[in-house]
Amino acid sequence: MGPPFTCTTEGAICAMSRIAMLIKEEAVTSVFQPVISIDQKKIIGFEALARANAPFHDLTPEAMFAAAEEEGCLLALDRLCRKKAIEHFSTSAYRDSFLFINLNAGIIDKDVLGSLHLYRCVTENGLRPNQVVIEIVESKAKDLDSLISFISFYRNQGFTIALDDIGAAYSNLERIAILKPDILKIDRSLIADIHKEFYKKEILKSLVTLGNGIGSLIIAEGVENKDDALAALHLGATMLQGYHIQQPSGIKEIKPEEILCKKNDLAKEYRASIIDATRSRREIRGSQYRSIDLITGDFLKHKKDELILVINRIFYDYEGIECIYVLDEYGLQMTETIFSKEINQKQIRPFYQPGVIGTDHSMKDYYYQNHNGVKDFYRSCPYLSRATGTRCITVSKAVLTSDGYYCMICIDFTENSPLWL
Repeated sequence: MGPPFTCTTEGAICAMSRIAMLIKEEAVTSVFQPVISIDQKKIIGFEALARANAPFHDLTPEAMFAAAEEEGCLLALDRLCRKKAIEHFSTSAYRDSFLFINLNAGIIDKDVLGSLHLYRCVTENGLRPNQVVIEIVESKAKDLDSLISFISFYRNQGFTIALDDIGAAYSNLERIAILKPDILKIDRSLIADIHKEFYKKEILKSLVTLGNGIGSLIIAEGVENKDDALAALHLGATMLQGYHIQQPSGIKEIKPEEILCKKNDLAKEYRASIIDATRSRREIRGSQYRSIDLITGDFLKHKKDELILVINRIFYDYEGIECIYVLDEYGLQMTETIFSKEINQKQIRPFYQPGVIGTDHSMKDYYYQNHNGVKDFYRSCPYLSRATGTRCITVSKAVLTSDGYYCMICIDFTENSPLWL
């Protein structure tokens, strides 16, 4: 925290820490970072971020709040930061948009609910509570009951509630579902490199699904580049915030034309990528139809006891097939699971076992979604193969052999297959 300051009060010498001096002198200002909506095609609002003024420039926001918590003046610092944010925002050209302000979860307890300090600060500066978004880091609130009371109290005053840093290490999904915030702000650690990290994509998809289920909008924070922005959009986060949009700036240094230009560029590229992806899906789906028709056409020309010969030929004609197996009309496996020569069965993880003759597949989508007809085929979503534990898709089609037996051909394709989608 640095050395204490010394001050004279009525002839007495008193020591004052740097954080206490910062609070006393209100040496805090706010910078603002825009939040944009791609589907609404506009700037939604701005998040206020606290910064120390001279001579306290060396104090980062983290250091300020850590020192305040250590010295028992966390509430005073938190209120000061909110006051400065509201004052700056209320006199700006953006006062009719949303103001996102952070509220330190460490001050959430039953003693501060009735103070109406935030409500008064907002209304005295000519703003409306319904245009202020209170951001809370859920994981830092120790007492769930106090957090529920706090959110209920401020929501009743008209404020919008956002849970911040969702997807960080300590987010509690059960508490998120209980609290049902208006907004989930996805942590920058999850958004960074999301365009190339499979597990991050899956986590964000799950959070978007959760948000849809509890009625929460999704904002992706920490968007640093175009690729991550487009990936977040494709996964359902239609509101974005981060350096790729604009870095935090003083309220008078904000350049709305640059923000809108960035928003328009992203919207254009997002729209183009959707069109390209749709076209690609159609092409691959058409290729799947043609390939499966060719594959199953061979089965139509052969008898039931010749199925293995047909299967072994298929591997030579198509890339990326992991294995093939055939089911009867009841979903029971008629053949062994036949693997491509590229699959080393010795490396299959012990928990995963290939199906054998008689294995019941009747509860699998690729069986019951397709077992009533012989004209179409079914394609599964990606999943872990029960045979090898690798990601695969299963394509199935019901056919009749030349000697009149109903069977369902199931083909597992790996990610390196041209038919993967």
